[in-house]
Amino acid sequence: MRGYIDEWRAILSDKKMSIGILGIMVIPVLYGALLLWAFWDIRGDREFACCDRE
Repeated sequence: MRGYIDEWRAILSDKKMSIGILGIMVIPVLYGALLLWAFWDIRGDREFACCDRE
């Protein structure tokens, strides 16, 4: 367990590496938030059709 803590301490002490790790962690969160925002239907008045509208 000590090795993992030392490894993260070494990674976070380097500024470039910290920015890279932060970017890798933030991009999926932004993607998920954008996906939820795009399909959020708070009133329920949108009609989605998979195939055709009849």
